Amino acid sequence: MEVEELLERYAAGERNFSGFDLTGADLSRADFGRRILKGIIYNEQIDLSQANLSGANLSGANFRDAIMELVNLTNANLSGTNLEGAHLGGASLEGANLRNANLCGTDLADANLIDADLSSATWGFSAKNAIFRNTIMPDGTIETDPN
Repeated sequence: MEVEELLERYAAGERNFSGFDLTGADLSRADFGRRILKGIIYNEQIDLSQANLSGANLSGANFRDAIMELVNLTNANLSGTNLEGAHLGGASLEGANLRNANLCGTDLADANLIDADLSSATWGFSAKNAIFRNTIMPDGTIETDPN
């Protein structure tokens, strides 16, 4: 199944995409805003650079080593998501739910994490020049702006 078919089936009302495999797919600049995409396999090397995933429900997804530069994840549900080794440089994660996410080795350089919730997320990410304001950190503290 190609991405176009996925979007057509979603538009037709289908919501169960368990086992749909997008491993290695180039979805750069794709628009998945407000979609519920639970159960899709995104394993390693997927390219979602500059994609619009704002408001999408991606809870429990595996984005290990994904390329997600400048991706829009504003208000997205990423709870329990594996982002180990993912590249999210310049990403918009404003208002995103990252509770219990695996952020080991994740590159969040220049990312916008205003109002994001990282409660109980696994530490180990790089966040050079990232914006933290009213951000709930993995240890439960609220970061106002470390810069």
